[in-house]
Parts: sequence; C-alpha cells; structure tokens
Amino acid sequence: MLQSMKSGTPITAMRLCAIVASLFLLAGASPGEESSVDGLARKIQTVDALFSVVGDGSMPGAAVAVLQGDTVVLSKGYGMADIAGGVAVTPRTRFRIGSVTKTLTAIAVLQLAEREKLSLDDSLEKFFPDLPFARAVKIRHLLGHTAGVPDFIPESAVKTSALEFEPGSRINYSNTGYHMLGRIIERVTGASWEECVYGQILAPLEMKDTGFDRLRDLTGRAAGYQAGADGRYLAVDLGDANGAYAAGGLYSSAEDMLRLVRGLRSGKILGKEMLLRATTPQVLSDGRSVVYGLGWMTRNYRGLREAGHGGDIGGFNAYFALYPDEDLAVVVLSNVEMRPPGKLPDAGALTHQIVDVWLASKLKAVAVAEPVSIPSEILDRYVGRYRIEAPETILRNMGEEIAIKREGSRLRAEANGREVALVAHSVSRFQGPNSPVELEFACDGHGSCPKVVISLLGLREFHATRIVETAP
Repeated sequence: MLQSMKSGTPITAMRLCAIVASLFLLAGASPGEESSVDGLARKIQTVDALFSVVGDGSMPGAAVAVLQGDTVVLSKGYGMADIAGGVAVTPRTRFRIGSVTKTLTAIAVLQLAEREKLSLDDSLEKFFPDLPFARAVKIRHLLGHTAGVPDFIPESAVKTSALEFEPGSRINYSNTGYHMLGRIIERVTGASWEECVYGQILAPLEMKDTGFDRLRDLTGRAAGYQAGADGRYLAVDLGDANGAYAAGGLYSSAEDMLRLVRGLRSGKILGKEMLLRATTPQVLSDGRSVVYGLGWMTRNYRGLREAGHGGDIGGFNAYFALYPDEDLAVVVLSNVEMRPPGKLPDAGALTHQIVDVWLASKLKAVAVAEPVSIPSEILDRYVGRYRIEAPETILRNMGEEIAIKREGSRLRAEANGREVALVAHSVSRFQGPNSPVELEFACDGHGSCPKVVISLLGLREFHATRIVETAP
C-alpha cells in the first residue's frame, strides 16, 4: 500500500545547521545566543519524549512540524507509517486529514468573496433555488455551522429536510453544510471543488503532497490504524474518500501544512483582513460567542489566542493550530483514529503538549473551575425528565431522554443507562467531571425551567424539553 521511503533522522544535520544559523542571525551573535541554541535542543528533546511510546517500531505514530516566525524549528516523524511494510513516518508522509479539509474549503470560499465572485451574505437561494429554506440561510452560516442544516444526512436528503433551528441562533457542526459549500464553489467557478482547491491553494503554495484522497493505493500515504482492546493496533481498510468530499476528503503532510500556514501569514492566498474575520469567533443572534469562526476552530488556550482545526477520519486524526500573537504554528498528523483511545494521545492533545513546551513562559496556569454552591430550591427547578431533540445518530449514542435528579446539594444526570454527578459552574450551567458535555438550563423568569441546552465541545448544541416534572 505504501511505497518504502528513507526514514533517516527527520531533522537532518543540514536542517539543524540552518536552524542554528537563523538563530545566530536573529540574535545578532550575542553571548546569550548559545543558550538559545541549547534551549531549542532541549525543546526538541522534550517533544521527542512525548513520542517515546512509539519508538520500538511496532506502533503507528505521527508527523510533527513547528514553525516559529519564518523558521521551521521542528519537522519530524515518529513511529511507523506502515507497520507491516516497515516504513517509518517522515514529515512528507501523506495522512488523511479529515475535517481539517474544512479549513481549505473555507479558504476557497473566502477567496471567491475577496474576488467578488460571491458575497458571504448571499442566501442559498442564489445557488439552490429549489431548497425550501434557501432564502433564510446565508453562506456565512454554512461556513460557521450556524445554518441549522442537519448533519449525518446525504446531500440528496437536504431538499426534504427541515432546518434544525433558525439560522444564526445556534451552532451545530454540519458536514452536510460543507458539502453544500463545495457545490457552491463548483457553481460559481464552473470547475470541480477538487480543481478549485488545487488551483487556488495547493498549486500556488506548491503543496505537492496534498490532494483529494480518491485512490485506494496512494503513493506515500500512511496506513491507518485503530487501537485494539489488547493494546495492539489494527489496520483500518481504506477505501476512497469520495463520500467525505469538501468536508473531509483531503490528505496532506506535515511539511505541506506548514506551506499552508506560510501562505496564509504572507497574505499570498487570503487577505489579512479576511483571515482575521475567519479566525474570529462568531456571535450568535442572542449575543453568545461560539468556538468557531468561518472554517476555523477558535479558542483561548492557557491565555493564548488559538485558531486551527482538528480532523478525525477512519484510521487517522489531525490537528493544526496557529498562535498569531506568538508567531507560532504547530501541526500534528497521526495515523491512529481518535476512538478508542490508545497509548498515543490524539493529535489535538499532542499539539497542546507541544505548545506547553514551546511557549512555557507565556502560558497561564490551567484554570480549575471552583464548584458553585446552588440552593436546593433552585436545583429542584431543574429536576425532571427531558426529551432530547437531536438527529438519530446522536440519539443512538446519547439516548432519547435525559433524567435530572437532585442528590443532596448536587444534581445527577442519567442518559442511555449512564449516570454522572454534575458540577455547577454557575446557577444554570453544569458539567460532568472531565466531560466535554455541558448542560445549560433555560428558565422562563417565573420559576419554571422547561428546557436544557446540551453542548458538545461547544460545536454541537441540542435542546431537550421537559416531559416529566419529577425524575424517578
């Protein structure tokens, strides 16, 4: 499946010399310069230690690249691209990048907006006049997952599907919405989505190891793996990625992802004003700020402004992040899918561990939210059974109902046979311990709380309506 390539030492002597030389130039050959070089070596050694678990040649791994200013300070492969073939990961190994594809699709749309080929405020009526909800949804809603277009449905079903909510009022991550963006690109340009991404982004930036993954046997691509229950890694059968299309169909390498970063920083493929707009969190119609821009995940990481994207697709997971105020970019591409978790952390966790190493002196301490004490009479308002309003795929995992109970001074939530104690972060917002799920109870001002908003990582938001006043 994967042709053999030289593994070598990913940071060669020549590359290390170039890094050292650039540090000397930047520092002006001062006495402190030696410590800068030593500091870089220590950082690389610390990152190496993060991947020590994959060092025996029996595990898949990841490619890592770090760009500090204009200098590539780390470009390295860890673990095996193909265990059976004995091929190691390198910075040029090709990985499926899953939803990181959305950022490139978004860039292509934003480029068309800059060229006045379309407007981000264009309604879908201009492109899909036969959709019943076309007039209400704008292109920017699709880019930011605030359109209300259902996820987990084929494109052919969009015409007969209702919106999940009023556009702009909520966020609900939708791969289907990005499929629609791919079609919009095609209708505006007259070319295929693949041809547009190549012509507008990949070719200008010489991203030769990036493309649409339509081939079962792609030269230089890593094999994909899943962690098995016995600790071994199981190879995942890879078909083509046609179904993922503009929402997740690309492959890339760590080196190519840095070419993308450089192209964005320089303004070569997108204007700085448009990039800033794309990487700024959206504000919903009720004034709430969300964790997504226009094709970019946004967050504050330990006091640092972060913009990037993650991806998870069968056998692979990926993450890349920009820290514009620190002039840093980190890329991690892995050939292990995120679930079930294995010995190697997922690409997002690894990215942030690398940031912890590189920007240690600039990081704020990890905030530990202190539980809030809520009076029992307020907790009692939330007690009951609620019916979850979500797509069938979500309901199969989450269950159709959630029961809220009070146990002393705390609430407990039970769904789909699993029960957890909830920690109060405010008078109405609760979360399970170490859980990405948040519950926000919505009250009417008269002591009644008929709804709860369920948020998953801030990217999916579902409402649940109370159907029974008292939980069993």
